[in-house]
Amino acid sequence: MNRRKLVELGVPPDCVPVAIGCIQVAAGQRGAGGKPKQMIPQLVSAPEAFLDDPVWSPLARAITEEATSGKRLQAPIGYTSWGVDLDRAAHQQMHNACRLPISVAAALMPDAHVGYGLPIGG
Repeated sequence: MNRRKLVELGVPPDCVPVAIGCIQVAAGQRGAGGKPKQMIPQLVSAPEAFLDDPVWSPLARAITEEATSGKRLQAPIGYTSWGVDLDRAAHQQMHNACRLPISVAAALMPDAHVGYGLPIGG
């Protein structure tokens, strides 16, 4: 399982290395940790239920710490929109990008449209 698939399953990007470690432990124990594709979505939705699990507890702790640390996202910075009648999804992507800790300044250009993570023209 790769980074992209883990993020699609709901694992926060900062927790992916821990998730990979847990998957390796589960594979080494031959079925003791369950199937990762089924376990990870359950773990992401209720990490507190896995805090004592011998295989998945490191990931449960990492997700819990990620959710409570508040470091991952911040209050959004503002951005200027230079277009009219732009797609709402492009605005939502720009809003999400403006919440990242690395965001300093932002603008949405007249040709903006939805991209994979950031809007094209943003």
